[in-house]
Amino acid sequence: MSNNANEPIAPNVSGTYSTWRKYLVLFVLCLVNLVNFMDRSVIAGVVDRVRSYYDISDTSVGLVATVFICSFMACAPMCGYLGDRYNRKWMICLGITVWSATSLASSFVPPNNYPLFLLFRALMGVGEASYGVVAPTIIADLFTGDQRSRMLSLYYAGLPVGSGLGYMMAALVSEVLEDKFGWNESWKYSLRITPGLCFLLFLLILAFVTEPVRGANENSKESRTTWLIDMKYLSTNRSFIWCTIGTSCATFAIGAFGSWCPSLLDRACPLIEDSQSQKSQGCEAIGSGFLFGIVTGVGGLMGVTLGSQIANRWRRTNPRADPLVCAFAMIIATPLMFTSLWLSRYYRIVTWILIFFGTMTASFGWGISVDIILYVVPPRRRSTAQSVYILTQHLLGDAFSALIVGALADAYRRVVDDSIKNSNKFTEFYSLQSALLMMLLIFVGGIGSFLATALNISVDRKQAALVTKGRAQDAYDWSSALLDNDIYYSDSHTRVESA
Repeated sequence: MSNNANEPIAPNVSGTYSTWRKYLVLFVLCLVNLVNFMDRSVIAGVVDRVRSYYDISDTSVGLVATVFICSFMACAPMCGYLGDRYNRKWMICLGITVWSATSLASSFVPPNNYPLFLLFRALMGVGEASYGVVAPTIIADLFTGDQRSRMLSLYYAGLPVGSGLGYMMAALVSEVLEDKFGWNESWKYSLRITPGLCFLLFLLILAFVTEPVRGANENSKESRTTWLIDMKYLSTNRSFIWCTIGTSCATFAIGAFGSWCPSLLDRACPLIEDSQSQKSQGCEAIGSGFLFGIVTGVGGLMGVTLGSQIANRWRRTNPRADPLVCAFAMIIATPLMFTSLWLSRYYRIVTWILIFFGTMTASFGWGISVDIILYVVPPRRRSTAQSVYILTQHLLGDAFSALIVGALADAYRRVVDDSIKNSNKFTEFYSLQSALLMMLLIFVGGIGSFLATALNISVDRKQAALVTKGRAQDAYDWSSALLDNDIYYSDSHTRVESA
């Protein structure tokens, strides 16, 4: 390897893909992402069982998500650095091994050792970081243009669908095994399913995934740069910065909603006066987690798909379509999700309908936002960009949102008037509802951030395209290259061609 930072990059790994092989690799990566979010969402589907098993408060339950996300984001920058320089296939294999082993180990922790349970959930984040950072960059090296947008949307459909399956799996396994192992113990067996799936995915990656050449589909002539130069580039890329902040706001609100909404719906059921009303309002014996998984999984899948299609069509006439779709989707999702929480005690059927459409619209931007990050950053810097994006998204997003909701719920519970009729059940519900309603206000910051992204995205696309072609090195020397007659840029999507 040359020590010259400006020397043109030579492919470090040969990875030639036929068309069918590209789609096979995409399929495997999508499966891993699906199982990833299944595993993450298991605890959210059985919050009350976990709280009872370890005899902890809502604040301590929220800490489970926080320690996982904190370890995930702490490892993301290093994984991004390695992903831009070394073989990404082996990083994914190592990550799956660590993630599945620690997930399985966490299911055997006894009720008197909650700190050990937190440690294993934290180590899961270390494993998942090595996968989550580099997998989208592999997809970006396999596909370009509108096709890449569609493939990334398929990949990120694993977020709502996997989360929904995680809720369902946790609720179903816990209910089926409750008679044999008890209400407090049965939830642990839902943590022992995904490690087996991970072993199969590990074999699929070994068999079918090879390292693609970075930027080969974009005819990259990008020069090798240092990590500090890459970070300087990202710090001046306004579209990257605003898109990352917008996604962080969405992640904060949606993370809190997904972590606590099933528990809120379960707490609402005892407030319905008679059993017949409970049944008619959707209070099933299996708990709200199962139905929540179905509603959010289907709604999220439809949202990711529709969002991608709308953006692709609108992009033909408006180069700012991608961030505008993200902004408008959040404008619609905010009142839907807010109203669903407000009505959850009184009109359960209406609540489920609002959750469905709220989740669907909130999911419009998941694939689009990552596509923005990838096309405003040159190929050689994408793993670093993805790591910074993930670090910031979780640091400002769901790293602390579940913990904050739990802490607010505990605080509200202490101040609610004990003289209220049915006070114990009421305060359990009201405290959590109030905390969740406050969290959704963060959507407002996301809307403003995506609108700011729309103001800068055309310039930053051109800049990234010029760096890819070797016509510019950083944010300060690209403008003169725009006057070069043999550079052509199309705002319909990111590409630079010879005129």
